Amino acid sequence: MRYTDEVGSSLRFLAALWAAPLVLLWWASGRTTEATQHLFVEPAALCGVAPDAGLLSNLGVALWIATAAVLLFAADLVRPFPSRGLLWPGALSLMLGLDDGLMLHEALLPHWLGVSDQVVQPALYALYGALLLLCLREHNRAKRRQGAPFLVLWAAALCLGSSVAIDVVVESGWLNERHRLMLDEAYELWWEDGLKLLGITAWAGYWISFARISVRQKVSSSPGRPEPVTGSEKQPM
Repeated sequence: MRYTDEVGSSLRFLAALWAAPLVLLWWASGRTTEATQHLFVEPAALCGVAPDAGLLSNLGVALWIATAAVLLFAADLVRPFPSRGLLWPGALSLMLGLDDGLMLHEALLPHWLGVSDQVVQPALYALYGALLLLCLREHNRAKRRQGAPFLVLWAAALCLGSSVAIDVVVESGWLNERHRLMLDEAYELWWEDGLKLLGITAWAGYWISFARISVRQKVSSSPGRPEPVTGSEKQPM
């Protein structure tokens, strides 16, 4: 009976794991070769560009998703303790990672919704701003108690905000046409995406550190936690 229960539990777990991938595979089936390649083949191989194409952008996406995974996992671990200070930044990190990786505000959502990116981009930025305010509100009470390096979070906000500001200023044409940011695209990309990468790195480092501290405090305060055995207390073999 116990073996049967274990098999049944494993099959249910496997079904839950495979549900989303199977839906995606069903959605991707029956397409032309070109359309199937667009979904399954790596962009560098599909477009015939160098393997390191988009390296720094992909690194940023990986940091967003890794941060979201750590925060959401930690939020589940610290229950029933207040976990919204981990949940909201985890949700925001996940959304920003999906936005970066799938080009949500630049291409995907405007295409799906049939509206200009000039409408989608401000709306998404407003949503991200509201989520950031929720993060800071829930986090403000805990930061002194947790002891996380709060200045790192401000550095992340400064870098990410500056990156967005450069993007908005350049796209809006507010700068003089002879300004270097308008004339030299490589220079503009270096500043915009460089500040973005620095901001993502600081964001990831701060929140992963905060999640680690939160989990350690939950473990240390859990009732019935076994005390470590010292050398003098070890039983002889």
